[in-house]
Amino acid sequence: MAGLVSLAGVWSASASIQPLSDPAGSWVPYAPMSDEFDGAELNSSKWSTDYTQWAGRQPGLFDASNVKVANGSLTLLAQSGHRNSSWPVGYDNYTTSALHSVDKTLHGYFEVRSRSGSSSISSSWWFHWNDGAGTWTEIDVFESEGSDAQQASWHNSSMFCSHTHIFALAGVPQDELPAECGCMPDPPGDIGRTRGRYKDDRACSLGGCMGISFAIDQGFHVYGLEWNQSMVGFYIDGAPVGKLPAACLTAPIGMDFDRETMPDWMGLPDPATLPDVPFEIDYVRAWKRTADVRSYARSPVPAQ
Repeated sequence: MAGLVSLAGVWSASASIQPLSDPAGSWVPYAPMSDEFDGAELNSSKWSTDYTQWAGRQPGLFDASNVKVANGSLTLLAQSGHRNSSWPVGYDNYTTSALHSVDKTLHGYFEVRSRSGSSSISSSWWFHWNDGAGTWTEIDVFESEGSDAQQASWHNSSMFCSHTHIFALAGVPQDELPAECGCMPDPPGDIGRTRGRYKDDRACSLGGCMGISFAIDQGFHVYGLEWNQSMVGFYIDGAPVGKLPAACLTAPIGMDFDRETMPDWMGLPDPATLPDVPFEIDYVRAWKRTADVRSYARSPVPAQ
């Protein structure tokens, strides 16, 4: 059930903090998706590592023990591993990491200060939800690889890749998504975008990758997402770097951080080189316009 959210106890820093891109703005801090990661363990009222409906992108298996909170940071590890009888078919050689927000919400400004992992196992910040009633949407703020990856001409550690995906929209046939949402259907067999999470249907997507002036794993930077009724805008260190239309992004969605093996896009590292330098998040902060401070019904496991 939708309901108003208390603004008390937003985060340990001053509630007067505003987004880096809009320091003189009039944003209201949004507690359910804000965390300074100053504790000794993951805050279970805000985050879950339960991905039982999706075990990770093959061949890397999500392992909750690879998610750590210590020294004021959230850390997501990627490690070598060998399958045993408990591993689903198709997973071997790698364990990865993921967590998602307990809360789902619609619109706002979201900001993280982070440094990506150093290998070709991705480091990603994204939002998604499949509501089980016919709507499944996603916003990928960034999906990145590290400097230790084999650098390809079409993707490397200085690429900032942002996309939106409409997998399904209640009441709209899949072949009508491009006209309804202004998006483009993914090519057949493009499991890089579909994440291999369903069989024959394909997402309808927008976005791409752009070169930036630094390697995303070589230091901490601040990344932002502004999402309103008309657009989603992407920011790096407070500066706008691109935007996409928000048509059909009308359902509340949750926030995700993860690491995934992406053999068809970023390649696979030699397991012997793992663990790599991990994906590290110093903080995540969220804000709303005053009229938009709402939280939505929660569910412990995101449908995949």
